[in-house]
Parts: sequence; structure tokens; C-alpha cells
Amino acid sequence: LKPFEYIKDNKVLFDRERAIKHYENNIYYKEQQEKEKPFEFKGYMQPNRELQDQTSLLKVISLMQATQQTEFKDWKMYDDKGKEHYVTLTIQEMMKLAYIMQQQTTRAMRIASKLREELVTLSDEDLKNYNLEDKWNNENK
Repeated sequence: LKPFEYIKDNKVLFDRERAIKHYENNIYYKEQQEKEKPFEFKGYMQPNRELQDQTSLLKVISLMQATQQTEFKDWKMYDDKGKEHYVTLTIQEMMKLAYIMQQQTTRAMRIASKLREELVTLSDEDLKNYNLEDKWNNENK
């Protein structure tokens, strides 16, 4: 039997609702992974913990603008081995960082929404052969 298939009265049946729920959960998990995926910035890796980092970053930018600061010292970033580094960033770099984080988050949300909406329109056969990674990668081009 393929996933989500079962036998009842000597017939192979497909549990469509269970399959859809399963893939919805997988899409949600993939969305979270993509939103929070670290990205390279100035030779370091910047995690994007979605709201935590974006909110912190926006507060720093607002404070810098209010106080007319041009640099922020000790923004925590990581090297490729996971070691913490505290770097100095200009306000322009901070704004670029915020933009990248927002774009990454928005892209993941948009793709996940489209894939979730698409699930209910798929035939049983398409659901049986569903490949989230392929679908995600096709949308992320």
C-alpha cells in the first residue's frame, strides 16, 4: 500500500483528508525552515529567526535614526563554524539586513500559502505522488 491508502471491504481506499493534513503540516514545517534559514552577509552568517531578529533590527534602526548614529557596534553574527562574532554595521547595512530578512520571510510565506491552497485542488493520484521539495523548488525560482 502507498502512504494514506488502507483496505476496507477488500478494496484499497485513499484517505484524502489525512494526506492533505499531512502535507499541510509538512508545508508549515518547510515554511518555518525557509523563513529562519541563515544567509551570508558581509562574510558572516546571519540567522533569520523571523520576528525576533526583525523586531530587534528595526528597533536598532529606529534608535539609530532618532539619535543620528551612523554605525552600530556589536551586532552578533556567526562564522561558518557557528562561532559568534560581534561586528560593526552602518545604518545602511542594517537597513539592507532588514530588507533581506523581510524578503526571505515574505517569499517563504507566499510559497507556503500557494502550496497549501493548491493541495485541495489536486487529484488523489497527484496527492499520492506529491513531492514537497520539488514543488517548493519550482516556486522558489
